[in-house]
Order: sequence, then C-alpha cells, then structure tokens
Amino acid sequence: MTHKPGLSRRDFIKAITAFVGSLIGVGIGLPSSAYLLSPSLRMAEDDSLIDLGTLEKYPIGIPTRFDFTRTKVNG
Repeated sequence: MTHKPGLSRRDFIKAITAFVGSLIGVGIGLPSSAYLLSPSLRMAEDDSLIDLGTLEKYPIGIPTRFDFTRTKVNG
C-alpha cells in the first residue's frame, strides 16, 4: 500500500468544514458587531443651545431670567 502525496479525504472534509464555519461566523459576526457599534458611531443632535432671541433684548450687566421648556423623548 503506497501513500499518495496530497490531501486525504479526511483533511479535505476538515478544510471544507473550517472554511464553511468561518464563512458562517463572518456572516453572523459582521452584521451583529455593526448593529452593536452603530449607536456609538451615530452623531447626536446638539440640543445644548437654546435660541433666546437677539442680544438687543438683553442689556449688558443686568441679570436676566430665562424660562424655557425642553422636551426630550426617550426610546
């Protein structure tokens, strides 16, 4: 019985199984990691500035009270 050089049937099945398994892992891993990381990469709206009108309405050196209502929706 002589041994042929090359890939045996068992090694071929192992290689194909590893290849298909890695394709499935990449196919599931990339979209799920993109889904999990997308909120951190999204630009948030800058709602820290509130328009109060022109500066002429507010004299310099006189304290002025500003009343406003901010509505924020979660979820």
